[in-house]
Amino acid sequence: MIILPLTTSLVKHAYPLRYDIQTRDNLLKDSQILCDQIRSIDINRIDTKILTSLTQKELLEIEQRVQIILDFS
Repeated sequence: MIILPLTTSLVKHAYPLRYDIQTRDNLLKDSQILCDQIRSIDINRIDTKILTSLTQKELLEIEQRVQIILDFS
């Protein structure tokens, strides 16, 4: 599975490397998605507890950041 890790160690003005996610659902702290740390992990490492779901708008914005980082035109 390909993932983008999540952190609660927030860095301001980290565009396009990080994407802010506010506390909601089971996500107990404001967090950032680390768009520059794409990883492949074994699916057995995935916790079954869902922290939150992303909106279509959020997914699109994250995808655009990854494209910038990977220099996709």
